[in-house]
Amino acid sequence: MSFQEQVKNFSKSKLKKTSTSLKTEDGRLVQLNIHDLSFKVRNLENNLPGFIVDNKPDLTINEILPGLYLSGQDVARDLSILKSSGITHILNLAPIIPCSFPSEFAYKTVELLDVPETDLISSLEDCLNFIDLVLKDSKGNVLVHCNAGVSRAPSIVIAFVMRKLKLDYDDALKFVKDKRPCIRPNDGFQKQLRELGKTV
Repeated sequence: MSFQEQVKNFSKSKLKKTSTSLKTEDGRLVQLNIHDLSFKVRNLENNLPGFIVDNKPDLTINEILPGLYLSGQDVARDLSILKSSGITHILNLAPIIPCSFPSEFAYKTVELLDVPETDLISSLEDCLNFIDLVLKDSKGNVLVHCNAGVSRAPSIVIAFVMRKLKLDYDDALKFVKDKRPCIRPNDGFQKQLRELGKTV
């Protein structure tokens, strides 16, 4: 019998009753039973799945080049770490994170969202000029931070390293990652930095 004949002779009555289990957005496991063209939802799990909350702050600060430091928000809120690292200027790339010590440090805040669609290049000159000014003119130490120190701040630092050391994106990424292993610029930032690397 050909496939076309099988389809023609197909009867819904030959189908077996079945159910499907799925996990909802809020973490509940439910079972969908389809009988008589209606859905019956049965909750299989009353408790939300467990997870571990990590409340421990990330107090890691990494010196990428002499005077250029990279971290997440926790370091930017710890005066003792900032002072002991000799930080004089702070580039804050996470607008929701307040500048905690305005009387102690010179701040620059640049609104940069950590989504692939964000135009990183349009903020780049402003950020790189700030870093350059601190390192060359004032001979200070600058901390570049975002929320976690994983995507936004590393992307700016990678761009600075590309320009300063005349490296392409992959070499600059490796250079920064060797000093701060947790970095991972989002896909959109990576693409823009690769393009930038063609002009360095």
